[in-house]
Amino acid sequence: MFKSFFILVILTNIDIEYAGTFIIEQGLSSGKYIVSPYALYSAYVQAEYLSTQRTTNTAGDYIFGPNIRVNDDFGSVVNHETTPAGHAIAVLGDTIYIVWSDCRDYPSERWGDIYFAKSVDGGETFLPNVKVNHYSKYSQLSPSIRVDSFGIIYVAWSRYMGAPCQFNVYFAKSTDGGLNFSTELCVTDTCCHDGSPVGIAVSGGNVYLVWADMRNSSHYPDIYFDRSVDGGETFGNDIKINDSFDGIGSWAPSIDAHGNNVFVAWNASFDCIYFDKSTDAGVTFGTDVQVNDSDYLLRTFLGLAVDNNDVIHIVWTDLRNTPDLQSADIYYAKSTDGGSSFGTNLCVTEPPLSAWLNSTPNITVDLYGNPYCIWEDRREYTETQRLMRPYFAYSDDGGTSFSKNICVIDDDGLCGNQYFPTLAVDVAQNVYAVWSDSRNFPIFTFNIYFAKGTLTGIEEDKSQIPNSNLRLDVYPNPFSRRTTIDIRL
Repeated sequence: MFKSFFILVILTNIDIEYAGTFIIEQGLSSGKYIVSPYALYSAYVQAEYLSTQRTTNTAGDYIFGPNIRVNDDFGSVVNHETTPAGHAIAVLGDTIYIVWSDCRDYPSERWGDIYFAKSVDGGETFLPNVKVNHYSKYSQLSPSIRVDSFGIIYVAWSRYMGAPCQFNVYFAKSTDGGLNFSTELCVTDTCCHDGSPVGIAVSGGNVYLVWADMRNSSHYPDIYFDRSVDGGETFGNDIKINDSFDGIGSWAPSIDAHGNNVFVAWNASFDCIYFDKSTDAGVTFGTDVQVNDSDYLLRTFLGLAVDNNDVIHIVWTDLRNTPDLQSADIYYAKSTDGGSSFGTNLCVTEPPLSAWLNSTPNITVDLYGNPYCIWEDRREYTETQRLMRPYFAYSDDGGTSFSKNICVIDDDGLCGNQYFPTLAVDVAQNVYAVWSDSRNFPIFTFNIYFAKGTLTGIEEDKSQIPNSNLRLDVYPNPFSRRTTIDIRL
């Protein structure tokens, strides 16, 4: 249970006054608490937002702005790809962080290196691209990114080692805002990762990674997990998460973390979505729980996100509405009991019984526990014009219902295709999307494109204005990377 307090923080020595909402747990006692400078920035944005207009979304829709190219080698006929159903984008304040696989240095290869770019103006412009990996002999692909409240950037990806199912999981981080990245660290104990996207989550200084792994079978992968308890300096031994079932493979895991709870979901044998959780920071995991309430075949990729109240939100590609099993919708389910059970599955795409194959869904949640989804949509796909577009939907009621589907691209007549969309949301409910885009180039030559979505038609809700007050003593002042707040309730 979380409670919001209106706060006023006076920063002596600099001409800025911060006012905001500081989120603390119900029943938290008085005392000193260390937070990052961003926690206060985030609080400022949230309180300003709540005190003016809290969205009901019933009268509003998201409008996405101009699509902006992120990679800075435009014009070269090489491939740039985001990660299917992965976390290719993160947001912290006005800073947007994006990673992708990029073969600009090896144009004869489909994949090459892992590249990074960021925007410090909310996505208006992007800074020069930075290569993440230091070693480039083998192809690097399917990166995922997380950013903690101190602005430390964590990236994980797959590295192809030269033979089928011979991939390793690699990790690097940046402590200077993405100017430089640490030398990559091999995480896997053995070279048996299947090459699908690697999931990454960060909580309390711990880094958690999850992937599909073929070490126990050449046909049926398992879900393996590893963690770092020192911020990514070292990793422990790999452990298998999924319960053992003969003849059942497990693919495409997704991960999130909150406190000491680590949440993982994956696709099992293409007919079930399974979920498991650790309550001891990844030391042990529980028993697998089935998420989907239908026995129809499923496609591989899925997405998972967990809100501040540990409500678990999962999306996946589902074929239950098409008897010929040639088309698919995006389905959603949530758990409000920590993952012990999941509610009735809900179709996100419109209309159901779709005649197109929708895939690679991605999900995130906002500060209020509302889920946002994006996916690769084929509603414009025909035999003569095989178009795929990123479509988006959101919920303003915690996942009970979803909005109409919204196309993210800025040109309905655009040639080419858009693949592997992923998204993030900030504290003011602005949405940021990134994807691979073949506009103006051959069908298999992609650039990285970005768009920002803002909510229109917002209704005011005065009841959301914080009604409690407190004063805080903050030091050091001005802020350093860590700031202590002395709370007196």
